[in-house]
Amino acid sequence: MVTHGNQDTRTRRSPQGSAGPIPEANKISAATPYDFEGKNLTAYGGLLPVATMLEKLGFQRVVEETLRVETVYARTDSGFYCWEAVESDEKHHAPFILSARKTARLVEALRAAEWKPSPRTDADGQCEFRYQPEGWSQAYRFVALRYVKTKTPEPGPTEQYQLFETADYTYRVFVTNMKHLVDLLVWFYNQRGGAENLIKEANNDAGLAAYPSVRGAMNCNHFQMAMLAYNLNGWRMLFNREEKARAEDLKHTTLATSRLRFLFRAAKIWRHGGRVGVSYSDHYAEQGIFQRLLPRLRAIAVGPKGYAPVLAVSLRS
Repeated sequence: MVTHGNQDTRTRRSPQGSAGPIPEANKISAATPYDFEGKNLTAYGGLLPVATMLEKLGFQRVVEETLRVETVYARTDSGFYCWEAVESDEKHHAPFILSARKTARLVEALRAAEWKPSPRTDADGQCEFRYQPEGWSQAYRFVALRYVKTKTPEPGPTEQYQLFETADYTYRVFVTNMKHLVDLLVWFYNQRGGAENLIKEANNDAGLAAYPSVRGAMNCNHFQMAMLAYNLNGWRMLFNREEKARAEDLKHTTLATSRLRFLFRAAKIWRHGGRVGVSYSDHYAEQGIFQRLLPRLRAIAVGPKGYAPVLAVSLRS
């Protein structure tokens, strides 16, 4: 016996459109309430303090009014000691200071230079002179420090300088188009040492090295956004500090560590009675720090002379 029925027994899919109105998106702001009673949580609960800080700072307005990339400085090691690098800096009107490499002609110029005491640096002497390296189209200002080789090293940690030696001295030599005093130029160059670790951290943790395009303008925007995110995290950590902490007491917290502790936090956004709130886990280990941070961020306000302080004690060294 054959029963004739509907031969198409495939499951029908439900309509994909919504017959009712689309619900309003849950939006968190500086005034969003929060608690530590959440269940069935999702990640990124740390966006609440981030959103609070950006809102209270008037972030978009501040960026539009104050962010100007007016002057780019070049501060590089001897790997960039070549005419091509200097020519590029000049083309872009960039003040530069480069560490020089040892050549026989440069050593002769150092020996012929007029040396003076260097009381504002760690060197035994300093000098400056005009010098045109081979293959360069013009002469530039060279500044140098020298150290007596027989001098007993000072105890404690030493700076990792790019030095080259002669029989009697070791030298640090720089070429620059800047007009500052020698000690100020050396101080400015020395700041790049601390920047190396920050660049490495930005590459690894902020995605700085993952250039998204072959277009220079887009990569420039990517760089600016990565640096902006990095610096905003640094500001948020300052809002998190102990009230009476001194600058030397503050320990550097990497972006990766900060992200794990304060951004990738389990939370649940809820809506009830027209109100939107955020619930965190009652096992959140940083509840105390979080409870200290949010009131400070919510207290940010602009006064007649700029932002009013949210901590009673200023950060001092």
